[in-house]
Order: sequence, then structure tokens, then C-alpha cells
Amino acid sequence: MGVPAHSRGAGRSRDQARRKHGLDDPQGGGDRASPRRQESSWAEFLRAQAASILECDFLTVDTLFLKRFYILFFMELSTRRVHLAGITTRPDGRWATQQARNLLMKLDDEDVRPRFLVRDRDSKFTRDFDEVFRCEGIRVIKAPVRAPKARAHAGRWVGSVRRECLDRLLIASRRHLQHTLTAYVAHYNERRPHRALEQQPPAGEESPREETKPRRDRPRSDPSPRPTRRTDPRVSARRVAHSAVCPSAHLEPPVATRPASSPESDDARAPRFAAPQTRR
Repeated sequence: MGVPAHSRGAGRSRDQARRKHGLDDPQGGGDRASPRRQESSWAEFLRAQAASILECDFLTVDTLFLKRFYILFFMELSTRRVHLAGITTRPDGRWATQQARNLLMKLDDEDVRPRFLVRDRDSKFTRDFDEVFRCEGIRVIKAPVRAPKARAHAGRWVGSVRRECLDRLLIASRRHLQHTLTAYVAHYNERRPHRALEQQPPAGEESPREETKPRRDRPRSDPSPRPTRRTDPRVSARRVAHSAVCPSAHLEPPVATRPASSPESDDARAPRFAAPQTRR
């Protein structure tokens, strides 16, 4: 069994075509690689377009009574600022689409203009969800399958909120979860430092705190007189007046001097015994 004739002819025709166009001639540039599109890596794309990228993802929380809640959040990649979109027990495409509309209205009020949205391939992100962003001129980019590093920033926030907040609490209800996440997101955006932002919070520089003066140099706001000391009724007024004039008097109480003894006083203090009676 040999090679079919048509295959040999096809190979011969390809060789003739390459010689005709000078692709086999080193001097004619035949060994040059074919031009390819300049493609950048995913990390370079995120670094170059970080100021205009949004990432979104879902976070699940189980309550004390075994009820599961789904939290949709968005993150601005350049500032690491997190937007809490909504909390529900039954996420679907219609609910996610409405949360996307609410987020775009909020970003429009804050004059934030993203250009890209990076999301995973979850079925809750429907075509209507993508169309809401496309109408605003935002390109939706789907992350590759089984590529957790493609959305590493959103995953990092999920780990942070679990370690620092949710793993330390027992969530009882939706209201409790809403209050807890709102407080944590406010702390994350306004107070928590980030290494990628040179130890600054996502919302900008931390508000300067009031400088407290040392206790010695701090003037008293209300120089009211000290309250009078309540005296014990067993202490004489003369002794209290003496301690007020001499504050150290209470440290060394005066030693009472014993008056000079006299024979009469000694006899008066001496015990008296009855004289023994003698029998006659």
C-alpha cells in the first residue's frame, strides 16, 4: 500500500507554490514567521485597563437556621472599592438584571465610567444582564472555565469577608446579614488599608484623626472646684482642719504624749484588791 497519487500531487503543488512566492528562499524572506496579532496576557490586560474594569460575583452565606442567602457584589479593580448589590434566597436572571440597573444608576451619580465587566459563566448572568451593560457601552468579558485567577480580586474579597467577619458570627436572619455586610463594606472601603494601594483604603486617604494632647499639657475644659471630702463623724473637726492645711499630716499621725505620772494618779490606776480577813 502506497501513498495515493492525488496526495503526492497536492504536496508537489504546494512546494511549487512556495518556490514561486519565495517562501523557501532564505534570501527572499521565506523563513520569516507569518504575522500574528499582538496579544497581551490576562495579567497585562488587567494591569493596563484596571481603571475601567468591574468584577462581579456571588457570595453564599448559610444562616443559623440552615437557610442560604446569595449576595451579589461588584468591585472596582483600580480602587478595590466594593459595591453591595443585593441579597436574596432565590437568585435568578430577572433579579440579577435589576441589581445591574441599580448599580449603573449609582455609578452614574458618582461619575464612574467603567468600560469592561468581568464575570464568570454562571447561569444567573443571563443575556438580559449583559444587555444592560452593553447599552451603557460596557463590554462584558466572560472569564475562562476553571480559571480562578481570572477573577482573583473578587475571590480575594470573598476570602477577606469570610475570615474577618462572617466566620466569627452566627447569622440569624436576612436583616442581620444585611446589617453585618453593610458595616463591613463601609469599613473595607473607608478604613481598611490595602497593600496594593500603599496602605490606603479604597475610598481614598484616611480622614485625619484628632491629635490628643498629653494629659499634663491638656487644659481642663471645666475647671470646677473639687468636691469637699466627706468626713467621718468619729473624726474631730480640728483634725480635719489640720489635715487640710498640712496634706502630709495624714501620712504621719501625731504621736500622743503621755502626761507626767504622779503618785496619786498611779494609785488611782492601780487595781484594788480586798484585804484578806484574819480569823480571831
